[in-house]
Amino acid sequence: MENPQFICPTVTAFDNNLDIDAATNRQLWDRLITGGVDGILVAGSIGEFFALAYEQKLELIKLAAQHINGRVELLAGTGMNSLPETIKLSNAALEAGADVVALITPYYFTLGEEALFDYYAACAQAIDGKILLYNFPARTGNDIGPELLRRLVDEFPNIIGIKDTVTELSHTRALIQAVRPRHPDFRFLAGFDENFYYTLLSGGNGAISGLANVYPEVTAAWVRAAREGNAATLERMQELMNHLANIYTIAPVFVPVIKEAIHQRGVALSTACRATPTGLTAAEKEAVTELLARADDLIAAADLPPTDR
Repeated sequence: MENPQFICPTVTAFDNNLDIDAATNRQLWDRLITGGVDGILVAGSIGEFFALAYEQKLELIKLAAQHINGRVELLAGTGMNSLPETIKLSNAALEAGADVVALITPYYFTLGEEALFDYYAACAQAIDGKILLYNFPARTGNDIGPELLRRLVDEFPNIIGIKDTVTELSHTRALIQAVRPRHPDFRFLAGFDENFYYTLLSGGNGAISGLANVYPEVTAAWVRAAREGNAATLERMQELMNHLANIYTIAPVFVPVIKEAIHQRGVALSTACRATPTGLTAAEKEAVTELLARADDLIAAADLPPTDR
């Protein structure tokens, strides 16, 4: 398998006023880099991009670029419903030091294939750098299908990859089959953790997904096992990730759940979210505790280094 990778779309740490907590975000990024992630995406869905103003997104991106400073690949979520603001923020992010900008499809209105093509065409022509498409149809109501992706990649060489956040594995496979023969260096990344290995088997590159926030050292071990072709470890890792994926079902909004899990693993991180004032119940926090305890058992069974929780 060529170049498997697991990129972390990091949570955004906020202070008590729900402003960006620079010190805690730096701590989180250092933890991810030390844990072995292949890249960091700021201002993605799990980073609550939809609840951040333009100025806050740019503040976060500049902070990340300055602190990460080339230690791993830095991706910045810059997609917005406003085309002019998407272009403006994307170029500002790249100028600040981001390696790639990630552009989610416009959301709220269903646009159709031609309007999506025109949107991304305008972005590709005006953005001076690498673009990763971000497909999340369950949240946006707009889907990037195989034919649309092939048209875009054929015409715009600065579109270099896609994050495909779908439950249907056949969707990602169809994208790969449509584009890989013509563009062997194009990057295909799953948006759900448990689809990492399937995406690799289908000719893709790995995943950009949230469990790396909680267990960066485990997702890094999964990448190593894929590079080495260690089938036994890969099988045990899949069992572990299938279990950990239950974290997304503990509460209606999973972002504070991920933050609680990071907190339980020893990081002084507030679970406050700009997206919702509703905190976790005692039962939901206990569910996180039980999930992590079972994960520790599975990690031991997979012969991985013990966690530091």
